[in-house]
Amino acid sequence: MKKVVLVAGLLACNLIFSQDNHPYFIKNYKAPDFKLRYLMANFGSNGSGNFVSDNFDSRLDGSLHYYHISNSKKYQGEVGSTYILRFGHSSDTNHHTIGLSNQIANNIQNRFYFKELWFVGVHDYSSIRLANSGETNQNGSASFRLFMQPQVSIGYGRLEYVQFARRAMDIEYLFKKNKIYNESFSENQLKTIADKIALISNKRYLDRRIGLMDQLELLDNTLQDLGIGSEKNIRYFAQLMDSYVFANHMHRRSGFRAELGVSESLGIFYNTASPLDLGLNYTHGFLDLQYHLPTNYALQHTFRFSTLGGIRQDLINNNNEPGLWAIANYTLGWYPNTRTELYTNATLGSSFEDNDAGYYSQLSLDFYYYFSPRFRLNATASYYLGSTYTQPTIFNLVPSTSNVNGGLHGYRFNLGFSYAIF
Repeated sequence: MKKVVLVAGLLACNLIFSQDNHPYFIKNYKAPDFKLRYLMANFGSNGSGNFVSDNFDSRLDGSLHYYHISNSKKYQGEVGSTYILRFGHSSDTNHHTIGLSNQIANNIQNRFYFKELWFVGVHDYSSIRLANSGETNQNGSASFRLFMQPQVSIGYGRLEYVQFARRAMDIEYLFKKNKIYNESFSENQLKTIADKIALISNKRYLDRRIGLMDQLELLDNTLQDLGIGSEKNIRYFAQLMDSYVFANHMHRRSGFRAELGVSESLGIFYNTASPLDLGLNYTHGFLDLQYHLPTNYALQHTFRFSTLGGIRQDLINNNNEPGLWAIANYTLGWYPNTRTELYTNATLGSSFEDNDAGYYSQLSLDFYYYFSPRFRLNATASYYLGSTYTQPTIFNLVPSTSNVNGGLHGYRFNLGFSYAIF
C-alpha cells in the first residue's frame, strides 16, 4: 500500500511540475493593454439540504452571462451582466413550495490608477427580480425586488491577468510533447507569444471559422518571427489550436490588492402577500485584501480577507441595526491541462447583527471540463456548518457566503453545462 501511495504521489508531482521550466514566468507576467469579452449560455441543476431537518431545496437554472474586461496601465475595469430564469422547489415534512423567478443583475467595477499602484475605485452592483411562488394546492404570491448599491473606494495594488502567460506555456508544452519543437522557450519568447494572444483574443468576426483561421495565422506569424515551429503540418496546427482555443475562458491572476471603501445601498421589496412594501437602506464601510499567487504552470493559491461594518435602516419602521462581519477565504486552483480546472475552496465567516453573533464555514470542490472549445461541464459539491449567521449585503466586493438560521450543517451541489456563444 505504501508503494502505491508513493507512486501516485510521484506521478502527481510529475504532472504538476513536468511542464514548468519557468516557475516565475506566470507570477511575474504583466499583460499589455487589452479588452476581452464573452457571452455564455448556462444550464444547471442545483440542490441543497441540511442534516438537522428534512428541508431540501432544488433549482433548475438557465442564464445568459456577459463579461467584459478592460486592462491598461491606468485602468482596470470589469463588467458582468447576467439574466437568470429559475424554477425552484422547496420541501419539508409538511410543505411543498414551488416558484419561478426572473432576475437581471449587473456588477460593474472600475479602478483608475495613479502613481502606478494606487487607485480610486468606482463600482456598482444592481439587480431586479420578479418572482412567483406558493405552496402546492394553495394560492401563491408574487414578489418584486429592486437593489442598487454604488460604491467608492481607494486602494493599493494590482491584480494582473496572467491566463495569457499560461496559454503561451501550453504551446511550449504541447510542442515539446509532440516533438514539434524540442527546445524550451525563453521567457522573452513566452512573453511575446502571451502578449499576442492577449491582443488577438478579443477580435470579433461575423464567421467564427474564418476568425479562428485568422487568429491562428496571426499567432503562427509570431511563432515564425521567433523561429519556432518552422515545419508547418497538420500536427503543428492541431496542437497550436488546442493550446489557443480550449483555455480561452480560464481566468488566472497574480498580485496583491488592498481596497478600502464605502457602500451605500437601497433595497426595495414588495410581496402581494404582505401588507406593506419594505424599503431597506444599507451603509457599509469595507476593507478587502486579496493575494493571488500562481506558483507554477498548474497550481494557483488565492488568499482573501474582508471585513465590513455598517448600519441597516428599515425605512418603513425607522429601525436601525448595526452589523459587523469578517470573512476569510482560501482557494487552491489546479489546471493540469488545457481542458480541466479543479478548485478546492475553504471559507470562514463571522457576523454580529441585531445583537446576534454567528459563524459560517464551508468547504467546496469545483470541477470544470471542456468537451470542446465552446462546451463545458461544471460540477460543484460543498459542505457547510454554521450558526445564526447573516450574510452581508455587499455582494460584489467580498467573498460569497449564505445565511444560516439556527445551528445547521448541510450540503449543496450543482451540475451544469456552459456554451460559449463568443
